[in-house]
Amino acid sequence: MKSLNQIYNLVLESREDLPTQKQVEQYLSKFYPKEAENKLFNDNYGLYSEIPDEQVKKILLCTTATDEVVELFKKEKYDLLISHHDNIVNIPQIIFHSIMDEEATHGHNIYFANRIGLKNIKQKSVIVSGDLYKPLTIDDLLIHLNKHGFNVEGVIHKNSKIQNENVTLSSVIYCSGLGGMLINDRVLRSMGWINDDEFDLRNVNKDVYITGEIIAKKDLDNNKFKYIIELGHTSSEKPLFKWIKNRLLNKWPKLHVDITDNKIDYFGRDKLNG
Repeated sequence: MKSLNQIYNLVLESREDLPTQKQVEQYLSKFYPKEAENKLFNDNYGLYSEIPDEQVKKILLCTTATDEVVELFKKEKYDLLISHHDNIVNIPQIIFHSIMDEEATHGHNIYFANRIGLKNIKQKSVIVSGDLYKPLTIDDLLIHLNKHGFNVEGVIHKNSKIQNENVTLSSVIYCSGLGGMLINDRVLRSMGWINDDEFDLRNVNKDVYITGEIIAKKDLDNNKFKYIIELGHTSSEKPLFKWIKNRLLNKWPKLHVDITDNKIDYFGRDKLNG
């Protein structure tokens, strides 16, 4: 029979094997530091909880804290929600929004570039660019994207100036989420980004622009890209959460970590019909 001291030590060891909500935030904020947040938008950041010292056993990861995500969280008795978009819901929640979209070392854009194997990678504020591992047709590129976790749930737009169906593509620009801002004249003007090399992509000489969501069809030919691929807003941002899940489990192997299904985790025009 175990002594009270042995039981106490077992309980203590168990607690040390699992983090508190605050410890999870502190760990992830090393990858998404506050000082690099909010370059463009003044959005919510970090842990929102009345019980930051509460132990965490089950974590749910999502892009957007929709009503359905919150319902699942409560039904399955998760302890902590980690989300990308910065809407605060009334459950313990960690938010990393614009830092994931911007020039983070472990953000959406650089994850995409590394995941699909881009060469000669260049990263700016909200985009990443590079060369494909070899020239591909649009069909081959779509297969390559799907193979590496970027499922195309949106639309593929061919520039009307392109006549050759079998044109090969060598270079890519990627912007997670609402990348249509960077080719939309009205947005570029309202944000003061006109002719800004960091944001205005209309005159960029790259073959393909891949993003989550455009704004208007009229933007499609107002640029030099041969193709624009809309992945769907969430589909452009969700893959990174596999990396976050792995980091959490490497740090705390006894954690239970799930990623929400896109059926309940959605944002903007995720399923596009052309």
